[in-house]
Amino acid sequence: MARGFGMIGLVFGACLLTGSPVRASCGLDQCPVPGDGQAPGVWAVSATTRYTAVQKDAWYLEQFVGLQRRLGPIDALGLITPIVHNAQGSESMTGLGNLVAYGEWQPISGKKVGLGFHGALGLQLEMPTSQDDALGDGHFLLMPYGRLAYVKARWDLRSQLGWGQSLSGGHHHHHHHHGHEDHGEPHHGDQSLPAVNPHSSSELLFRTSLSLLTPSKHGQWRLGLGLDGVQELVDAQRLLLQMQVAMGWTASHWGLNLVTDLPVTEARRWDGRLKVGLQRRF
Repeated sequence: MARGFGMIGLVFGACLLTGSPVRASCGLDQCPVPGDGQAPGVWAVSATTRYTAVQKDAWYLEQFVGLQRRLGPIDALGLITPIVHNAQGSESMTGLGNLVAYGEWQPISGKKVGLGFHGALGLQLEMPTSQDDALGDGHFLLMPYGRLAYVKARWDLRSQLGWGQSLSGGHHHHHHHHGHEDHGEPHHGDQSLPAVNPHSSSELLFRTSLSLLTPSKHGQWRLGLGLDGVQELVDAQRLLLQMQVAMGWTASHWGLNLVTDLPVTEARRWDGRLKVGLQRRF
């Protein structure tokens, strides 16, 4: 146990040393996924594209490149680098977004790789590295999280819970209320562009999903339904819910995922999301 928390502390400490002006909240999407068939001591490289429709002609596109290292049977360290394209009408901007680092400890793991119960405790840190205020928030965002999954034969049940807390930057968190008054400070960059991954200064994030697993000759297919939620703990204290539909394919060293998210509550930060991801393990 001490070793697991030590690795998480190492990631947190190292990330604090790299601080510079920055912003954004990537949330639970950047956490490692249990039951992915990885063996101890392997590297994983990922490329993920996420499109977010905010409203009317406002949208942004994020291209994430990730590197993860499993140091043993229970520990994982990772770093996510995003390139963001933010646009509204004829105005647009492209550049580096906020880096996200994470470390986690897995005290519960199935007897077989990818099967049985999996449980993890982790720490995710978003760092202010964006090139412009229109590409990410200008503060550190810390998110401790927990995850529990059960994978058995044809079914995969997962639940995750995280707590996002801003560490600096006051109350400048770029809420987007779809036509309502923005309660944060104005952007320092292009004010016509939408906020990238807006968030409150303190909030709970949760996700639960159920997937059907279908083995095939060349790997395994996954079809899942899920519910994502955010409970703001300050300001308006809104509850935001999104429905998620996901399809994926995994083989011995490859993984491919297609995910779409749609808000189901009137309170929302965007109108829809589509994500495509590819992973290669070594």
